Amino acid sequence: DDGSCVNPDPDANNLFISEYIEGSSSNKALEIYNPSDHTIDLTGVEFWRISNGGDWTEGEGNAVSLEGYSLASDDVFVICNADIAEEYSGECDVIGGNLNEATYFNGDDAMGLAYAGVLIDAVGEAGEDPGSGWSIGGVDKATKDHTLVRKPAVFQGNTNWNESAGTTEDDS
Repeated sequence: DDGSCVNPDPDANNLFISEYIEGSSSNKALEIYNPSDHTIDLTGVEFWRISNGGDWTEGEGNAVSLEGYSLASDDVFVICNADIAEEYSGECDVIGGNLNEATYFNGDDAMGLAYAGVLIDAVGEAGEDPGSGWSIGGVDKATKDHTLVRKPAVFQGNTNWNESAGTTEDDS
């Protein structure tokens, strides 16, 4: 035991990435949603990044911890790059600071949300570099220079990227 304490709230497993913003320059942000009926302490929750292909072990090595933050019931937590354009900054819960590294991604970098060392949601997938980005719903390179928003009917994360991305607007 390394002495660290992981939040024992089983509902932390239900957090998911609700919005992924990969805009030009430093206009990058990640939003997570809490579908539970209570506030969740984000201790033990991390963002993992795989740069230009690789595996989730690499992603875990690039972990950015959300320890010290909490997320209210039915609310979102938005992390924005330190250099995000001012017109977008009003939507951010955290701009830069100790979470800025979580926003160092491009359309070809897989981003994962993990809890207690287990991947619970992902945008993109481990493996070969997809070039400029992954296709979503039939849109080529949709993870580059786009904002992805989870459909309102989604209430949980998904680590199966092919299932999340789908092949049409209806099945993505």
